[in-house]
Amino acid sequence: MRRLLSSQINPASLASPFYALGTALGLKQPGKRDGWSVVGRMLMPRAGAAVVRLPDGKVLIAGGESTGGYTQIVEIFDPETRRSQIIEAQMIAPRAYHTATLLGDGKVLLVGGENSDGNVNSAELFDPERQTFTLIEGNLITARSRHSATLLPDGSVLITGGRAGERVLDSTERYDPENQIFIESGRLTVRRAGHSAVLLPSGELMIAGGNDGENDLDTTEVGNSETLAFSPAEIRLPFKRAWAAAQFLEGNGTVMFAGGNVDGVVSGEVELYNPHKKQFAATNRMRMSRTTPGSALVTETQAMIFGGRDAEGNLLDTIEAYLFSTIRTDKKIYRPGQLVKMIGRGWEPGETVEPILEESPEKHDKHTLTAVADENGRINNEEFIIERLENNDSSREYTLIATGRSSGRAAQAVFKDAVANAIYRSRQTGNWNSSITWEISTDGGSSFSNASDTPGTNLGNEVRIRNGHTVTLDTSPANAITQLTVGEGSSGILTLGNNTTLQQGLLL
Repeated sequence: MRRLLSSQINPASLASPFYALGTALGLKQPGKRDGWSVVGRMLMPRAGAAVVRLPDGKVLIAGGESTGGYTQIVEIFDPETRRSQIIEAQMIAPRAYHTATLLGDGKVLLVGGENSDGNVNSAELFDPERQTFTLIEGNLITARSRHSATLLPDGSVLITGGRAGERVLDSTERYDPENQIFIESGRLTVRRAGHSAVLLPSGELMIAGGNDGENDLDTTEVGNSETLAFSPAEIRLPFKRAWAAAQFLEGNGTVMFAGGNVDGVVSGEVELYNPHKKQFAATNRMRMSRTTPGSALVTETQAMIFGGRDAEGNLLDTIEAYLFSTIRTDKKIYRPGQLVKMIGRGWEPGETVEPILEESPEKHDKHTLTAVADENGRINNEEFIIERLENNDSSREYTLIATGRSSGRAAQAVFKDAVANAIYRSRQTGNWNSSITWEISTDGGSSFSNASDTPGTNLGNEVRIRNGHTVTLDTSPANAITQLTVGEGSSGILTLGNNTTLQQGLLL
């Protein structure tokens, strides 16, 4: 195989026609400019390398299997110059089929893998500023390779499944970055290696595909990112898929599954999963079929795939980029009367983009808006204002679907309105467990009328505060709870003692 000392190449030299296999986001054909192009080469072919985007936008490519076997050599790829450079620092241990996760402090956690001695139970930290590797004192509870690693909202990293020798695992463990130790966690519902794991916007962890030691899988399961408990999901992959690349395309609203072994064959097929609609749709395939590649979301509108092996088992050094469009709003939750600002990137310059708003529960027809992309493919729209809710209305969820008229590209975002403009007032003193009459104001407290609902659902001595509410509670006597605040976009449970009373004029 001919290799270049520089990773900069002409992508057009490897161009081939795109073809669409399905619909993007369950809406329309993928755009004619959506799809894949070869944008560079690594300085050495690799399969099973760990790949992650660094804080400065460059991409770390560490280890893997190469022409000389398992390697500890590291290179950094610059998406802007499309050049890769081998750095002087090397991993402490050669490893392949390991994972790399960017931590909250900007360092990279490299976990497990395999080398000529078998499975690796150690983990390392890479410091991008100093370009140094440090061995973590705490080892994995179970030495494993071909696992997944996911950064959780609390800053810890969940390691799931993988292989220990010939044994496929269902065990999981969590890395605690503060104490640099691994802690035993729950179990997957199915033994999996070579699977995909993606944290969804809902906070759920999606586990998909992989191999159970005998067969490739099309099943999925979901994990709670707080309790770390897993349960089977009804959603199935369109194909049995293992050793693939997976990325949540933030701003597009979908999860991309690319390449791997699809129904037992090394493939270039790509699907997009829409977690809001719970649907899969095919999009343009990669230029090359590949399995065990690395992947990273490198810009707001580009994901990249690195190396792997082709259908003949040859090691690959090529890097492919997938171009997609985005749409987002400036808030996740809006109050009535607020303007919704919509921002998009990655559209065809000069094309008209149609953002369509669907609401649930549906109170109005769909809202169709327009925006024209500038010379950089950016769109902005500030035409939609959240309508004031009636007293008996609940919060509504809006699905924003943007589609380019000429490119056919599509992107999706979700936001909500809130009933939080309403002020509730108790009309009399009474125990929370008794019936309380409420008044409501929708004009900031200037006037009140009898409310048709309550600030929450009265369940014994619990009141559940609805999503989107901001609540301040002042109660007496002095030994009662004096204040509770539930911030915008969150929810909570207020538990009151049997003797706690609500005073007349209490505002919620």
